[in-house]
Amino acid sequence: MYLIRLAMRPWRKAFWSQLVSGLAMAALLVMGSFLIWLQQGLGPVISRMDREQVITAYVDPQLAVTEDARLADRIRLKLGAKSVEVRAVSSEQFIDDLKGNYPELAKELEGLGGEMQSLIPRYISASGVFAPDAGEQLRKVPGVESVETSRERYKPIAGAFTALRKLALLLALGLGVALATGLVHLARMNGQLLSESLGILRLWGASAGALRVPALVSGASVGALGGVVAGGLWLFAGAFLSANLGAFSPLLQQIPAPTAWSALWVAGAGVFSGALAGTLNPGESRS
Repeated sequence: MYLIRLAMRPWRKAFWSQLVSGLAMAALLVMGSFLIWLQQGLGPVISRMDREQVITAYVDPQLAVTEDARLADRIRLKLGAKSVEVRAVSSEQFIDDLKGNYPELAKELEGLGGEMQSLIPRYISASGVFAPDAGEQLRKVPGVESVETSRERYKPIAGAFTALRKLALLLALGLGVALATGLVHLARMNGQLLSESLGILRLWGASAGALRVPALVSGASVGALGGVVAGGLWLFAGAFLSANLGAFSPLLQQIPAPTAWSALWVAGAGVFSGALAGTLNPGESRS
């Protein structure tokens, strides 16, 4: 019991320093949690953008309309069994699809009569998981005039997300260094506050394990304060960020929202960090 009371000595002697240290730890943990969550969440998004594609193969105008179905079959065979859907889209089908979202534009195109066939290209639409060079392969298929792929269209976005992942990792590492620096200063401060009492205990014959208890408990108490505050903030702030991240890009909506377990991990990280600071306590080695 005396060791636990001794562990609270830094709180009695330097309450505001302990409080500020705990709140600073909470701020670093919340920011670090956000960066790690973003870094981890962007990985599957980039992978999905790279693997799942929508390919549009425009049909050569010289090819007869009756050959569109055969061309679609050749494209299906070229892409392989992983393709989810391959279909030929004629000018009429394009107008029918357009009516759902843009009825006025569809009506204007229908009013063009015979000219509609020359203005609206025929194409083959394919969606699924394809090889990275699927677009290049389809460009070599006879009857295909040109090819567009979502992978090529989203390549700049994927590159930006990859750079953002690397930046988030670097910033998280920087916050980790800042947290470690703060823990070292906390250990030194608490070590000075506990050094006199630990010296007396050492003269009384206290074991090395007993001498470690006050510093561990003191550091863990500061870490618990920071961890609980950080866990609560992360639970609410993470849900807010997840709900509003889609405003920057709809693709970011695929990142799952933080769970209650992640908040518990953040709180546990605070307690562990504080206890770790206790193991750095230089006061236990002084006579």
